[in-house]
Amino acid sequence: MSNNCEGVKELKSDLRGVKFNLPECKVPFEFREPYILSGYRQPCLSARECLHSIFKRCNETVNVWSHVVACVFVVVRSWMIFREHNPLEDAFVYPFLSFAVGSSVMYAMSVGAHLFNSMSSNTRHVCFFFDYAAISVYAFSAGQAFYFYSRPLNSDWIILRSHSTFTLVCVAMSCFTIYSCCMSRHRWIAFKYIFRTGTFTTSFFINTLPYWVRIWDCHSEVDCYHISFPYFRRQYIFFAIAGIANGSRLPERLIPGVFDFCGQSHHFLHILSALGNIDQMTALYLDMLGRRNALESSITLPTFANSLFLTLAVIVANVIVVFWFAFSLKPLESSCGPKPEGKQN
Repeated sequence: MSNNCEGVKELKSDLRGVKFNLPECKVPFEFREPYILSGYRQPCLSARECLHSIFKRCNETVNVWSHVVACVFVVVRSWMIFREHNPLEDAFVYPFLSFAVGSSVMYAMSVGAHLFNSMSSNTRHVCFFFDYAAISVYAFSAGQAFYFYSRPLNSDWIILRSHSTFTLVCVAMSCFTIYSCCMSRHRWIAFKYIFRTGTFTTSFFINTLPYWVRIWDCHSEVDCYHISFPYFRRQYIFFAIAGIANGSRLPERLIPGVFDFCGQSHHFLHILSALGNIDQMTALYLDMLGRRNALESSITLPTFANSLFLTLAVIVANVIVVFWFAFSLKPLESSCGPKPEGKQN
């Protein structure tokens, strides 16, 4: 991979020391976002300058800090839960540990992607490749937790009666998600946000299917144990609004330039998805505690092989896809000037 910055040498000489709040016309088209007219960082910043930028006013500031806060919250809350329910001593907690790891990694990769994406054109692509991979891993880990803690005990759905079948579908969806999202950075450019939002929405629905089926076809007392339902319902609302905002690029589409620093669609995606993830964690925790006795009488129980190991395997598979895309990148020449028609980042 090459940090090809030759195309911005003349641009850098015209910036007069301004690095963190540039107008759209002062950055190459591959660094621009639709309807965001200002607040851009200078391309080809060093890693140290990228770190410094989070204390400046730019259009990535909210993206970075929103997920820094979310990551710290998830780590602290997970640590408090695992102090009481030690996964080293209790295999039933393994799926929740996978979920906590998936959530934390997702936020960490998101912070890294939004922090360092101004280093070069290729670095920008690789940053978001890892971001997509982390979301894919998180979705898989959530699916495992929903299966072990929230599934109906006597379902007629074949996919829920067999952990192997459900896992196979979730693994296939994870691989499809990371591949298609990475590919969308080079093809289907005009529809990339709709495509990515649709892909992640489909993954979300599949991985939360155990809960959907349980509340849709509730017959026994243990399946109708719905103390977690208000949190599940609220996380669905948060995720739905976040997806609609990100896919439609609202509200900045309506008033370009007004929401450059705060209030743009990707900020809504970050904040609302974090709130949804927190409610999701609560719903899973309540089901893990409240349904444990009934779930432990079922055939399929969590083990290292069918929970933590599978999550690790999905992480490896996603990283392989990321490296495949990363090493297939050609050196890109950044240039300043009008955005070619139909070509966006």
